[in-house]
Amino acid sequence: IPAAPESGNQISVKCLPDGVGGLLVFWIESRLGNGLVNLFGQRLSASGQILWGPGGRHLADCFDYYRYPVVRLSEGMLAVVHNQELAGGQGFSSYLRKLDSDGAFASDLLLEEKHSTDYPILLINDSLGGVFAVWQNDTIKVQYQDEAGDAWTKPLTIWPGNTGSSTAPNAYACNAGPDGLFLAWCGYNPNTQGCDLQVQRYDRKGEAGLPLPNVVLPVFGFYLEQMLPARDGGFYFYALNAVHKVSPLGALQWRSEIPVNTHTGPFSFFVETEDSSMLAAYSANGMVFFDASGNILWNNTGNVANGNPFGLGGVCRSSD
Repeated sequence: IPAAPESGNQISVKCLPDGVGGLLVFWIESRLGNGLVNLFGQRLSASGQILWGPGGRHLADCFDYYRYPVVRLSEGMLAVVHNQELAGGQGFSSYLRKLDSDGAFASDLLLEEKHSTDYPILLINDSLGGVFAVWQNDTIKVQYQDEAGDAWTKPLTIWPGNTGSSTAPNAYACNAGPDGLFLAWCGYNPNTQGCDLQVQRYDRKGEAGLPLPNVVLPVFGFYLEQMLPARDGGFYFYALNAVHKVSPLGALQWRSEIPVNTHTGPFSFFVETEDSSMLAAYSANGMVFFDASGNILWNNTGNVANGNPFGLGGVCRSSD
């Protein structure tokens, strides 16, 4: 089924279920020639019928061919990031854009005005119809919009914050659920000559819970690409060519290093089984399965020919 025109140099395809048996397909191209790359989308019904026209729908404009967030909210709504170039070379403004179930414009919420930095903005569904937007432009900032469209008066500045003597964070990641936002970030600490990993929780009012103790990593060069809250209240993350498990109290429970000759990170997806007995991690080079103690059960990284980090739309857990 052709979801887009044959020409247009479509790349970086993502797919999401539409919630009623159909499929949402997203891709990047530069069809409009407006200086930014264009985010397009297509919706297919459960029977394979094209719903958004033969060329798909233009949803937003982006900086990057590969880093573009799309999340599906309740009632068929979508949330994306739209970047608008300002006149006179004054930079860009970034918006949280909501679209209805037909891919039509619903609303824009200003996130950052007159900036010149091409930084990724993360969007995280809170599972209640709301969405958190997290980005870093010198400081880490968070904005929240609920299902009704109400947002915080201004973005919450997370850093500078409870990081001791750490300098500006060089990486951050987050996830969210009914309890609010689960955020982790790290920065170089000159006192320890290592990286402080700071973990914090924020509710949907922007109020912080009790900060968890810092995890100090021994080597600078931290690359926090993906974080998954664990079912026990802790979380997993990837850094320094290894997967780490942190307890609900902030202690490092285990670190499992992937052989360098088979893997070049980062991992793009984590999936934990219902009973927490196994963790699956996917990267451009393959998959690794870990047991509850971090032991590698199966590793096929290095066996994926011409690894393509944008070739797999997601990882799902089977019933067993």
